[in-house]
Amino acid sequence: MDAQLKAKWVEALRSGEYEQAREMLHDVANGGYCCLGVLCKVMGAEFGPGSEKHEDEDGATLLMFDHVPVLDGRVLSNNDDEKLKDSLCKELGIPDQSELISRNDGKKRLGIHKHSFAEIADYIEKNL
Repeated sequence: MDAQLKAKWVEALRSGEYEQAREMLHDVANGGYCCLGVLCKVMGAEFGPGSEKHEDEDGATLLMFDHVPVLDGRVLSNNDDEKLKDSLCKELGIPDQSELISRNDGKKRLGIHKHSFAEIADYIEKNL
């Protein structure tokens, strides 16, 4: 992962500026973000409507999304408001976003507790 972007992300997670949300990149109702949503903000993305063209068997289809991270006209999320595109994660050097999602959200059935942004920042510093 780019060292400068990583440092900005970790700093933002520790800043106290962002309310932590679960199970979505940005919770519009309470204004919170998951750790990956904070990354989107650090990158300069805005959350709002976005659209993408996808090739299907009948030609291109335009898909519209609400409340997704958009940067320079590019929708960063994976056709939803919960995960980033795998291609973006690869580009950024995040090998497994599911690990970050699990830490942010917690998974009771797997015995994984919810981690604070500060704990997630520690994980990012050591592992990305």
